[in-house]
Amino acid sequence: MEHLILPPARTQARSTPLSPRVPVLGERQPTASLFGLRKGDPVRGFVREVRNASVRIELMSGVCGWAHGQGLNLDGDQQPCDWYQAGDLVTAEVAGLDIGSKCVTLSIRTRLCRSHWQWQAPTTARPPHSPLDRLHRGSRVWAIVQAVEKNGLRVVADSAPGWIDRRSANLAGKSVFADKYRAGQLITVWVTGVNHDGGEFHAQVNPLPSPPMAGNWGELLP
Repeated sequence: MEHLILPPARTQARSTPLSPRVPVLGERQPTASLFGLRKGDPVRGFVREVRNASVRIELMSGVCGWAHGQGLNLDGDQQPCDWYQAGDLVTAEVAGLDIGSKCVTLSIRTRLCRSHWQWQAPTTARPPHSPLDRLHRGSRVWAIVQAVEKNGLRVVADSAPGWIDRRSANLAGKSVFADKYRAGQLITVWVTGVNHDGGEFHAQVNPLPSPPMAGNWGELLP
């Protein structure tokens, strides 16, 4: 007997249209935000391009935005090229967000020229007539405790700020600074060093040992 092999039956196409996705209750819907930004947020960035009527700004997050019109914060007949140049650091406010085109509109608040924000090597010259100039190792001064910290004391002596660490504070055993010192306390200290670059002196509460007497080692005792 011969067996007939029938072709597979065609599956009927689904005629019921798919319903649009209905958001679950409580699910967060897209709001006026882009890459974590929201309208009114303060931001900072660098000017990357200056055009006739607008300025392109790259924010710290890497997002680029545009400032134009009143958002340029210009006076009178000023043009963007009169006030901005590539590399300027600006602070701004997010004035608008376009989710579809991923566009950020900014309103510039302040501007700092490139020549001003660029890093400059710190100077080692200390200010003239610094209170630290009156101090030197071995000086005995009255100091007022400004703050009692976990690892030391912040003090002021003759308008000069100072620091006393645990080793120099004459603490016994497991005692802590708060057991012996308090803010506003007047104590006598001896200066162990002056750090002009750091703007403070270091001190201890015990007198410094006297320097050894210099002897003439070439002479023989009788």
